[in-house]
Amino acid sequence: MEKAFGRTIRYIFGSFEGQLLGIFSVMLFSIVYSMEFLTSQAMFFLAGVVLFEKKDKKIILRKGNLDRLKSYGFLSPFWLTSISFFLVLISLLWSENMKVGLRWIQLKLPFIVFPLLFMMIANLRKELIFRLVYFLLVLMGLTCVPVLYNYLVDYDSMNLLMSQGQHIPVPSNHIRFSMLMALAILSGGYLFKSSYVLKYKQERWLIGSLVFFLLLMIHVLSVRTGLALLYGMFLFFILADFVRKANLMKNIALVVVLIAGPFIAFKTLPSLQSKINYSLWDYGKYKEGRAENYSDSERIISIMAGMEIYKQSPVIGVGAGDLKDELRAYYNKEHPKLKMKLPHNQFVTVAASYGLVGLILFLISIFSPLVYKKNYKNLFFLAFNLFVFGSMLFESTLDTNYGITIYLVFLLIGLKVLDNEPNQI
Repeated sequence: MEKAFGRTIRYIFGSFEGQLLGIFSVMLFSIVYSMEFLTSQAMFFLAGVVLFEKKDKKIILRKGNLDRLKSYGFLSPFWLTSISFFLVLISLLWSENMKVGLRWIQLKLPFIVFPLLFMMIANLRKELIFRLVYFLLVLMGLTCVPVLYNYLVDYDSMNLLMSQGQHIPVPSNHIRFSMLMALAILSGGYLFKSSYVLKYKQERWLIGSLVFFLLLMIHVLSVRTGLALLYGMFLFFILADFVRKANLMKNIALVVVLIAGPFIAFKTLPSLQSKINYSLWDYGKYKEGRAENYSDSERIISIMAGMEIYKQSPVIGVGAGDLKDELRAYYNKEHPKLKMKLPHNQFVTVAASYGLVGLILFLISIFSPLVYKKNYKNLFFLAFNLFVFGSMLFESTLDTNYGITIYLVFLLIGLKVLDNEPNQI
């Protein structure tokens, strides 16, 4: 144990790759436990590690950074990813509320900082991705143990809360937490399929057990966004196998499991029953025009509000600085009893903020990593991007510190690994 711990410490502090892993792990930890200040600190450390190195007991600028930066053309996905930052910046030209606009600039700053830093990094190995998703899997598994304990200790009260549209307490926002659980399950399945271990063959049993535990927990929590993303990605992998003409009987069995899994979970897990029954009741209230205090109804109204704001300025939008003010005015007029919310759809939020022009540029930025060097041919890189795209249908994923961190870290690492060897991941 002491030798293993010593090797880990030497790896993290004694190698460039290890330092990157340590920084990215801190970022993941911070978003799980809603410690945004850690994410900001980690970004500064990332800049320090990339820009400087220790040589002859002196801290000097790392050699080759400028040459590597110049090697990327402005049409590379690293540069195009920064479009999200420049959309906010340019939209301030026609925004009146500069105070809010500057907050958006601060939120979107990673879209320019991260790509610049990653372009300066020399080649990355796929080992970094393996170790990072391994950390994510273990982190989510350990985090869910006390969540499950608290649920079982107060079993009846928790189920009653869920029947009323509430959620089981988790360390951070329950929707984002469920999305991270889905990502951890898919990543863990990727590790298991790849037979990846740090050292011992027995670790594969640990990985499999953690995936199974998180599968149970995501159904116990019963947050629909996470479940929808999880089963959507299961379906994607099955369809991908069909396209590749893989084992037909295996795929048929997987389809049966995919259909039977939710049904079995519904029949055996009271929390899931409560959540589904509440959703049906909530939708009924929305049809009746009674949206107050009903989560699904408020989600639908937030998207409708965003579409109405988009109609005010369909070409260039109302500007990031004025978006919340315009939404607030709409809510005060049309839904005075409801609290204003950003649209629960990334594409609607972008269209309302930057218009059709901004939406087109945004779509270019998020699809460019897949088109670049035909990266869409890499199944797992494609799967990650589809996972993020799917989340954008339910949330303004890239308008939160959580979503920005997850997206940029995994996207840019994947791009860097695939930059030299398309079949590495």
